[in-house]
Order: sequence, then C-alpha cells, then structure tokens
Amino acid sequence: MRVAVGGNKLNDFQSLSQILVSQSAILADRTAFSYIGKPSGSIDELSFCGLRARSDALACHLRGGVGLPEGARAVLLYPQSLDFVVAFMACLRAGVVAVPLSLPINRQDQARLLAVIEDCSPDAIFTLGSIGRLPECQMLAQLRPQLPWLFTDEVFGEVDENILRLMPTHVPNDVAFLQYTSGSTGLPKGVIVSHENIVSNQRMISRAFGTDHRDIGLTWLPLYHDMGLIGFVMQSIYSGALTYMMSPLEFLQRPQIWLEAISRYRVTVSGGPNFAYELCLKRVPDDVLAGLDLSSWRVAPNGAEPVRKSTLKAFANRFAAAGFDERTHFPCYGLAEATLFVSGGPAYETFRSMRIDPVHLEGHRAVQSEQGSSVVSSGQIAEELDVRIVDVDTLLPCQPGGVGEIWVAGPSIAKGYWKKDQATVDTFQARLRGEDGVYMRTGDLGFISPEGELIITGRLKDLIIIGGKNYYPQDLEAVAERAHPSLRMGSSAAFLAGDGDEGIVMVVELRKDAFPCADLDGIKAAVRREISRQAAVRVAAIAVVAPGKVLKTTSGKIRRSDCRKEWLAGKLLDAPVESAPTDMSEARKAA
Repeated sequence: MRVAVGGNKLNDFQSLSQILVSQSAILADRTAFSYIGKPSGSIDELSFCGLRARSDALACHLRGGVGLPEGARAVLLYPQSLDFVVAFMACLRAGVVAVPLSLPINRQDQARLLAVIEDCSPDAIFTLGSIGRLPECQMLAQLRPQLPWLFTDEVFGEVDENILRLMPTHVPNDVAFLQYTSGSTGLPKGVIVSHENIVSNQRMISRAFGTDHRDIGLTWLPLYHDMGLIGFVMQSIYSGALTYMMSPLEFLQRPQIWLEAISRYRVTVSGGPNFAYELCLKRVPDDVLAGLDLSSWRVAPNGAEPVRKSTLKAFANRFAAAGFDERTHFPCYGLAEATLFVSGGPAYETFRSMRIDPVHLEGHRAVQSEQGSSVVSSGQIAEELDVRIVDVDTLLPCQPGGVGEIWVAGPSIAKGYWKKDQATVDTFQARLRGEDGVYMRTGDLGFISPEGELIITGRLKDLIIIGGKNYYPQDLEAVAERAHPSLRMGSSAAFLAGDGDEGIVMVVELRKDAFPCADLDGIKAAVRREISRQAAVRVAAIAVVAPGKVLKTTSGKIRRSDCRKEWLAGKLLDAPVESAPTDMSEARKAA
C-alpha cells in the first residue's frame, strides 16, 4: 500500500496547517504546486517551504497588521492561482475562517456573491490588486463600502516569530472554513467545515486514491469548489505530492490542453465531472490524440454529477491508443456536507456497473435486468463512515436491494450550515426510528450493491412522481438527448409541469454546432416520440433552448428546480435562429 510522506504520523495532526509545517520540514524545497499559464508551458512554482513561508508571513500580517481576530471571516475572491493557495493556508494558520467564492463575472455571479456576503457577514475580502480594481469588484466595493479589501499580492511583510507564537492552536472541532454549496436545489448555504473534518477526509481520499509523495496531480477544477480545493489542493499538502493547476476557462474552451498536460508532465491523478470526459470525446481532434501519452494516468476521479457508463467506455476505447487504461476510471461520490469524499475506488480496478429494471426502480427496488438502465457504482464506502439507505416515509433502514435516501455519519461530516439552525437540524441531525445517533441526510437516492458498493440513482427533491409512479429525471433527460443529433449531451432538464399529473416538461439544449437551428418542430417530435416509447410518460411541453441556457451548478449538476422556475416565468424559450453565443459565454455556462 502506498503511504503519504509522514506515514501514520499524519494521523496525529489536528489541522492541515500542522501537516504543512511537517511536510515543509520533510520535503523542503520540493515543488508543491505549479500553475501552468499562457503561453502554454510557462509555469509559476511554489515549494512546500515557500508555501509555508508565504502563508506564515501573510498570517502574521492578518493578525498583527490588519488585526483580524481569531474566528473572523474573510471572503477569498481569486482567479485560479497560487495566490489563492497562499491566502487560504494563511487563513487556516491565523484562525481566520476562509470563505472561498467565485469571481463576479456577470450579474448572476454578483447576485450570488452579494447573497453569500449577506449570509456570512465577512470581516474582509481578500483578492489580488488586479482583480480588486476590476469594474465588477469596484461595484461590489461601492455596494458594501464598510467592508475592507486586502490585496494580498501587495503585502510584502515577513514572518514575525513573536506573532507566529501567538497563533491559535487549533482544536479539531474549530471552524476551518465555510464551503458554500453550489445551489443545485436552492440558495447556496455555508457548510461549516472543521479542522477535524478536513484531516479525516484527506485521510479517506489518500487511502482511496492510493496517493503519496510520488504522485503528480493536475486540476483545472475551480479552487473555490470543493472538488478542486479539497480533492487536489489539500490532498497535495496532505500527501506531499506535486500538483499542477490550470485555468478552468482554458480547459472548457480547449479541453485537449488537459490531456496534453497529463501527457507532458506525466500526471498520475487528475479528474472532474462526467462532462469533462464528454468534452474530450467530442472536441479532442485525432491529430492531437496521436501525440498523447496517457500511460502515466493512474486515477481519474469522475463525480459531482451522474457518471455515465457510456462515457467511461467511450473514453477508454478512444484514448486506449494513447495508453489510457480503463482501470484508471475512478467513479466516486461526495458532497460539501461530508467535506467531500464519501465513496470511491478501489484505485486502478475496473469500475462496476449494473442494469436496473425501471419498473422495480419505480417501487424503490434495485433489481438487475439485461433490459434495464445502466447505473455505475460509486465504489467502496470510506471505512470511517457509517452509510445507511433509509426509507424516508418510515425512517427505517431499507432492506437489502432497497432504494432510499443516503444518510451518512462519521468524522468528516460537517458541523452544519452557517446561521441556519433549522436547516442544520433537518439535514445534519436526522435520526433513524428506534436508534440512537444522528446522520447527515444527503438528499440523494441510492442503494448498496451486492458487492457492498454505493450506487446513486438520483436526487430525492428531483424525483418526478406521476400517477403514483416514480421517474428519475436523469433517465428521461438521457432519453431526450439521444432522440436527436442536434441536442447536447448532459444539458437538459426534466421536471413536472405543475403540482398534479399534468405531465413533464423537457428543456433540451442545442449543440453549439447545431445552433442556430430551424428544425425545432422536428426536434420536439423526436423527443416526444422517444420519451413516450421508452418511458411511457406524457410530455406536457418541450423547450429547445440555445447553448448555455440550461442552468447548472459550478460542478456541472443540472439545477432542475431553478430551470422549472425559469420555465414557469417564461424565461426558458425556444432558441432564436439569428445569432449564436460567443465562446466565452458558452464556456461560462458550461462551468
């Protein structure tokens, strides 16, 4: 078994800050992070010692210069950069509660940012000078004039040993940072993540991935999102591995640069949501494929949205010529409320899938059938976690093979939601009937396979019930997307037309190369025909929308409830035929 630098001693540390101190002593000037920028090949590097020195110096400035007290909250507004890593680690060191958020590029981002600021009441905003002077940030500063801004790249202080000695000694249950959810089923909520949550989840990820100091990671995932921050930045510090970072927008515009970087830097661990692999299948040309060497790639995590067997198989088949091994695929499951990781792996073993009879699934039973729909296993449950499949009507555990809500308990389960007492009780303090102990309700539906692995079937709030029958929206969406070649995979939304049995609404999105498209009636007829044939459910309405119009979270999940609101408000209309969106708008929506 591969073991991270420090071995079992890592289990003795109570915070990621302590682990960084240890790693910097062991690994010294070994590179921890490299940012791959433009032009291709230009690199900005940060060693383990360099990260410790820079974050300690900034932490001293936060406590001694700015005067932020322990427990103060700071919003982090950074582009993909090493400066973000320094600022985040400085917050952990100084006992400042970091709140990582995305930059306000458009009005929707600005509205979300203002909502989060209202929710968490930060004491400061940290960013770069070049970012803070952008019009979008200047507007935010005018709206909240009492909120101080700190441009961390313009702080040139040194480590003050006297101040450093006064830094807080972290108690495992202390708040480390707030991870705001992506909001797939409502307004974003601040998940309270403790130091214990971080360390325990890093231990789970390291064990599942098999990572150690010999690994080389690569991520284009946004660093304000849990997959990028916890799955790669924190894991690099925990395991002592080198991690390359690149721009999310550059990946979305030219997905081949992800695979080229894996090939060039001999990356062993890199991944993302299912749509990332789909993008590579569609947009990496054959001449680029011919120059790739993916044989170093050992673990390719795939999570955050439904993992499709067809995607895994197609990716493995196409990139086998470049040395990609199908065993590299690593379907996994996690969520912010569990810090991140819940299940996945084992690493470098062929993923499991099974076909489930849709009729039995309507009755919340997982029965295998050769004619059923494929579901992919999310792998083994972390041994520190207690996962139960629960009948939400009876609050009793489901019998083997039963489909129910996934409840989780364990040391990486977050403390609750920031300043949302009732939501915290409802989500984090669920109790099984007749049993002691509390569980976190994930809101996801699933079951435990005969092999003991976790399989996700959908979201509880998204479940469509018509005439007493249960329909999973992702199944209807998959049928609709395959109905016509002009439709974009992974970019449709199915939901109820009303509160009764009026039927479903299908919002399907055109592929960029099929837009504008005049044959909207033909597309609607094909979608209606296939859903009627394969799912036997009535379609009340269909909207064929322009690329980028179907609402998604930052991790690529379909925001079905928000799509329904948009449709009811008359905002999700058939695509116009006279113009197409720019590359940037398309990329931003895909993100």
